[in-house]
Amino acid sequence: MSFLVTQEVFDQAVALVRPSIDALLAELGGGRRNLHIVVIEPSFHLYETTIAVDPKESWAHKYDEIARAKAELCHRTGQSSSYIVNEAPWILEGGDARFAGGFVQDELAAAVSGLLSHLDEVISRWIWSAVAGICKDRMKEIQEDKNSPDILPISEEQADATSNDAAAS
Repeated sequence: MSFLVTQEVFDQAVALVRPSIDALLAELGGGRRNLHIVVIEPSFHLYETTIAVDPKESWAHKYDEIARAKAELCHRTGQSSSYIVNEAPWILEGGDARFAGGFVQDELAAAVSGLLSHLDEVISRWIWSAVAGICKDRMKEIQEDKNSPDILPISEEQADATSNDAAAS
């Protein structure tokens, strides 16, 4: 589990990008008002949230499932979903989303579903950049703190995940 990609970092990234998301919805959303955002960090821990006006039951599509599938595709292949869908569709497997809208770099994947695919990808890249930027900022703080340990400590989230994995075995 990533030391720096946490629920707090994900929530902060969404909050930072939210004004731009709202502006995009107002200007280019074409009346669409519901979307789902997913981030998957290198060890496959998933963070997600919904920005919606309408109840999930009234959505035209299962945006949460589609966003998860986009993020998983990006994470698995190391490629943006637009590249896979448009340039290398033979990579698609059962369970993959047929839509673009996900971005990945350095094993950090972000995906959005709810708008047109190219707009989903715009927001995915914003979210990815915000998460990456926050992580870089936090790493800089750790490196500049002379009291930081040389080896990064195990976070509570990591300890919980490790104990849950052990209990499942």
